Amino acid sequence: MKIQRYVKETVGMVLLIIYMGSAMTVQAKEYEDVPPEHWAYSAINRLVTGGYLKRESDFFEPDAFATRQEASEVIATLIDRDVPTIPLAFKDVTDKMPHYEAVKRLTAIGALQNTMHFNGDKYLRRSHVAKMVAIANEMEYDTPHCLTYADVTKNTWSYNYIGALASADIMSGVSLQHFYPERYVTRAQLAVIIERAIDYKEHVDYRAVYDYINKIMLPTVNYSREWAIEIANLTNAYRAQQNLPPLRYDRSLEQVAIVKANDMIQNNYFEHYSPSYGQPWDMATIFDYQFVGFGENIARHFKTPKHTVLGWINSPGHRKNMLNAHYTRIGVAIEQDADGNFYWVQHFAGR
Repeated sequence: MKIQRYVKETVGMVLLIIYMGSAMTVQAKEYEDVPPEHWAYSAINRLVTGGYLKRESDFFEPDAFATRQEASEVIATLIDRDVPTIPLAFKDVTDKMPHYEAVKRLTAIGALQNTMHFNGDKYLRRSHVAKMVAIANEMEYDTPHCLTYADVTKNTWSYNYIGALASADIMSGVSLQHFYPERYVTRAQLAVIIERAIDYKEHVDYRAVYDYINKIMLPTVNYSREWAIEIANLTNAYRAQQNLPPLRYDRSLEQVAIVKANDMIQNNYFEHYSPSYGQPWDMATIFDYQFVGFGENIARHFKTPKHTVLGWINSPGHRKNMLNAHYTRIGVAIEQDADGNFYWVQHFAGR
């Protein structure tokens, strides 16, 4: 394992970098048919810039119905856990197709039935979207729900799935009285559903993590999530200038970064090697974060996200981490010591 370190000190500001060889949000070009005033503009842009949705043309066709293939590709991005490998029974899905991996993962967790035909070009109904999102997002769809829709009763096969999404405000009825589970979902509607599912998952927990070394729970509340997201956005904007894909913001990776920032403050050090947890990738492993490549940028004494990112960009080593094409995830932490100094941690991972 080769470790490289670069140190830069200017005007009392300090930066350090480390990366391990092996192995968010850019300002996207707007769709011509999704102007800023479009009701789903924010959701569509977020999915594209966050890497959840591939941009393949200048037109999004927001009012077109979403196909099973299109929906599977974006819903599968909600799965952030290991899934079993199972043989697909679908005769119309091959490993040469762009949606193959998504279909395989969704089928493995039970979000899709492993039958003879996938019918990827068919439109997807609201009831099926509810099932796929509820399972992919690991929601409590087996618990009782209070639904008042006349067309969704306890005898409706999708009752629990719709209940899970409705209770989380991810999906709602077409009216107060009707859900219309058999209606097709438009591409714009699907984008909003996925955005809400992402928000739900990000806010369910992520406030503590278990320390397997010291056998205690550690709080993982960021000093400023707004600053963390801003750093990810600035990083992805810089990657976009170099024609690199955006990094997906990862709350679990953010938790590891928070632990590192707090560890530096509590143990009075400013190094990549932690006296408590070892190298950054060792720390990630201790906190059960899985990866195929891992990198870390740290900084202190900077006052704003913008200046911190500029400092990293102006350092060859930090810049190399930020532009590593093998990294797919980013997590950022900011913590403040008793003297008011900010510690900044930027973690990268390939998954």
